[in-house]
Amino acid sequence: MNTIVSATNLTEGSSIQVRVTAVNVQGSSIPSDLNTIAVKVRPHAPTATPTRNALTSQTQLVVDFGPLDPLNNGGSVVTSYILEMLVGVTWTNVIGGTVDNPSTYVATATAPTFTIISGETYTFRWSARNIYGTSDPSPTVGILAASVPGTPSATILSVLANGNLQITWADPLDTGGTGVVITDNIVTIIKKDGTYVEDTSLCDGSIEPALSSRSCEVPFSSLLLDPFLLTQGDLVKAKVQVKNVIGWSNFSPIVLDVDAKGVQVVPLKPNAPTRGSGTNSTQIVVDWTAVSTLNNGGTAITSYGLQFDQGNSTWTQLTGSSTDYLALTYTHTASVVVGTTYSFNLRAKNVQGWSPYSDATQITAASVPDDILTAVTTSLSGTKVMFTWDIPFNGGLAIGSYTVQFVGTSINSTSAE
Repeated sequence: MNTIVSATNLTEGSSIQVRVTAVNVQGSSIPSDLNTIAVKVRPHAPTATPTRNALTSQTQLVVDFGPLDPLNNGGSVVTSYILEMLVGVTWTNVIGGTVDNPSTYVATATAPTFTIISGETYTFRWSARNIYGTSDPSPTVGILAASVPGTPSATILSVLANGNLQITWADPLDTGGTGVVITDNIVTIIKKDGTYVEDTSLCDGSIEPALSSRSCEVPFSSLLLDPFLLTQGDLVKAKVQVKNVIGWSNFSPIVLDVDAKGVQVVPLKPNAPTRGSGTNSTQIVVDWTAVSTLNNGGTAITSYGLQFDQGNSTWTQLTGSSTDYLALTYTHTASVVVGTTYSFNLRAKNVQGWSPYSDATQITAASVPDDILTAVTTSLSGTKVMFTWDIPFNGGLAIGSYTVQFVGTSINSTSAE
């Protein structure tokens, strides 16, 4: 059977009418009947690039491509879809080039046919073939021999000197491929109900400085608020998820209880201070009890702050204002006025801050009267016995009464001499 070898000015899909006449040296035959046919050509060049299949890893490249829209097949069924990979400077067939591949639109490039190096980018293109020829190739695309990152290790929690919680994490050993870098992080913190939530206002692992330092600093006070609603002593835990150019890793394992950090708050209001036994008319001794571990806010007390009111409603700090003070007693001597009553209250500090002030305690600059050192003299007047003695120093307060004892019997005087 003979065919038309070439024709000009024909366009795909246009119709032409053909009739055939046989010719020899004696002349021409009667022409055949007219036959109408459509012009067909090789497929059009694909416009879509190949794409990375999710099964691509550090050791194999799985590529999706095609199919070609039937409107672009040149008017004839595609007999093979061809995928090529650039090896050095040569385009090398992966599938469909030598053996027809009419219906498979995914191909794998792997060892030993191809050398796949973790972290390297490989270039692909595809084309389509029908009985009239092979299309021009598609645009090229680079596909990275990589995978999502491995699972990161559990986060590390610590309490900084300023009292804030530090959350630290590290890139997984497997970042997804040689030279593949982590580009994003999601940090989630435990809530009261045991679920985890990301709060980028506290820890945003996608921006600096957290992105580079792989750490966040979170005030404990923020964890008392919505959405966390934690309370003193609740264990704080965090999980992290990391991302590379391929996608996200799994979340890190849950932090063990032993490695978690309890929520810290300021101490509770301490008990009111008390009058120390050393108080007298020239000094005031103030004592107080140490704040218990139940009331210290979850961390050690670092200072006690004692203040007093000089009687004019002006409070003056005595301890803990400029330097920490951990003693449980304080002696005040400056400008003490005998017989004057002063008010004292107390607060306690831990790394999270100061507690509220205690209730106030009133302490008077006074002591018990001095001992009566002079001998008691007596005189008999009729049926009455008269006792006399020298008045001792009153300790800073008026003596309200005396007690006289003799022969085992006590007589209380209602007046001071």
